[in-house]
Amino acid sequence: MRTKKPETNISKCLWYKVQLFGVTLDVDRVIKEIGIESFVKSKTGSYSLGMKKKLMLAMDFLPQRDIILLDEPLSGLDPTSVIKMMALIKKKAKDGQGILISSHSLNDIDEITNNILFLKDGKILEEVLENEKFIEIISSDNEKLSSVLKSKGFNMDKNMISLNNSSINDILSIIIENNIEILDIKRRSKTSQERYKEIFGI
Repeated sequence: MRTKKPETNISKCLWYKVQLFGVTLDVDRVIKEIGIESFVKSKTGSYSLGMKKKLMLAMDFLPQRDIILLDEPLSGLDPTSVIKMMALIKKKAKDGQGILISSHSLNDIDEITNNILFLKDGKILEEVLENEKFIEIISSDNEKLSSVLKSKGFNMDKNMISLNNSSINDILSIIIENNIEILDIKRRSKTSQERYKEIFGI
C-alpha cells in the first residue's frame, strides 16, 4: 500500500527553517517582501512554477546572513514578479546586504548590478567593475582615430573607448589636435551580452 506524501504550505516551510537555524527570524516580513501572502496557507502540492520559485526565494531570504546566495532568482517568475524581485534585491543591496547571484539571463543581471563575474568551468574569466565606463565614438576616420588614441594609451575597440581615469575632454582634445571629425559621440557602458560575446568569441 502506497503512503500518501504529507503536504505542507509556505508558512510551515518557513517555520521549519527557523527551527533549523535555531534563531528568531521575522517570517511575516519575508512573506510580505516576497509577495506570497495570497497563497501562504495553500498546500505546496498545488503550487505553480512561479509559486514554487517564490517559496524558494523566501527560504533564501529568511536567514539573516552576511551574504545571500541566489541561484537564478528571476527564472519562472511572471513579469510583475520579476520587476518586484529586482527592486527587492537592489533595496537589500543598498541597505548593506551582501548578495551573490548566479544567472544565465544577462539582460536581467544588467538591470540589477554592474558588478559581474564571468565564469567558465568554475574559473573567473573576467571581472566587470561598477565604475567601468565607456564612450562610443563614430568619426570620419575611425581607423586613424583608433591609431592615435592607442598611441596616447587609450584602447579603442569597435568604436568603444574605455575612460578609466581619463575624462571625455582628454579624448576630445586628442581628436581635435588630429583634425578628426566626430559624427556621433555618447557615454555608455558595455552590456553583459556584449562582454559575453567578446569573452567567448561569439
